[in-house]
Amino acid sequence: MSSPLNRAIYEYLTESPAVTALVGDRIYPIGATPTAISYPYITHQAVSASHTRHMSVGSGLAEHRWEFNAWSTSSDEAYQVGEALRELLDNRHGLTMGTGTSEVSVRGVFLDDQDLSAEFPTDGSKVGVHRARLDFIIWNNETVTPV
Repeated sequence: MSSPLNRAIYEYLTESPAVTALVGDRIYPIGATPTAISYPYITHQAVSASHTRHMSVGSGLAEHRWEFNAWSTSSDEAYQVGEALRELLDNRHGLTMGTGTSEVSVRGVFLDDQDLSAEFPTDGSKVGVHRARLDFIIWNNETVTPV
């Protein structure tokens, strides 16, 4: 199942010239990456969500932890894609992501954690995969059904 926030994030990333200059439209939810893939590319996923409440009623505000991964065969390129993501998303307020049924009103996006890592094959070849991982906290408005 693809949530409105998931679709909105995809649309927001693919509208960014800085991101698409590096990865084109190779932006995938975790688990939806094609088998034959060209580098670099981005994966993303929801890690957790918290829905704030006032007594027994929802407040209409949700906090999501969202993980983005920039994958490449070069550590420099993975870092560059990660930096493009950081510059696009970090410390943003009052955004509208997505359109139509995917439109999400975002109150704030904040970088919470990031790192660089690499995985190398065990067959002795030197071609590895490098990853820049960035975790963001995304605060967005949500619909609350009255009780």
